Amino acid sequence: MTIKNPRSSERPQRFMLVLGSARQGRIALPITLWVHDLLSDYSGVSVDLVDLMEQDLPFMSEPDLSENRAYINAHSRAWSERVSAADSVIFVAPAYGDGLSPVVRNAIDYLGREWKEKPVGLVTYGRDAKRLSRRLGRSLQERGMSVVRPLVALAHARAHVHGVDFDNDPQSSRACERMIDELRVLSGRSDRQMLAEDVA
Repeated sequence: MTIKNPRSSERPQRFMLVLGSARQGRIALPITLWVHDLLSDYSGVSVDLVDLMEQDLPFMSEPDLSENRAYINAHSRAWSERVSAADSVIFVAPAYGDGLSPVVRNAIDYLGREWKEKPVGLVTYGRDAKRLSRRLGRSLQERGMSVVRPLVALAHARAHVHGVDFDNDPQSSRACERMIDELRVLSGRSDRQMLAEDVA
């Protein structure tokens, strides 16, 4: 699903926002929608919202190394094109004890060159969110991605979830906005304009 900001006349900066949990009862959805709402406060932005529960990505089965981009499966080629089209990526992922959630790891493992130097932001949640965000950041950097700071870690996220709403605290919102600003700068679009201030 791609949502565009109609206020911008030039090509919008393309953010891919990845909902990185496929568990029943997941709280990743309201947190991802919260990040999406923050992105919608920027002009010149379009958002490709990827729900890994719905994305057609069976466990990695390509016979060739992903670095070669010699994909034989249609779902692999579609995923490659989708990631390649993004200027920046934000992962929203749960804090698992040993690192990446399986669906996030699988989505990353499918591709190689497509991730190289891609500006990436992280929003993690759960008791060990801060520790996981650092570990995940290092892992993504080792794969060639450009991980920006701050890493947004929501240690007590469940207490702020009410249905599909995430009742965030101002500090978390500011951290996420700084992360978005850094992504825009890194991908060459530093002209941040808050829609609330853009009254024509």
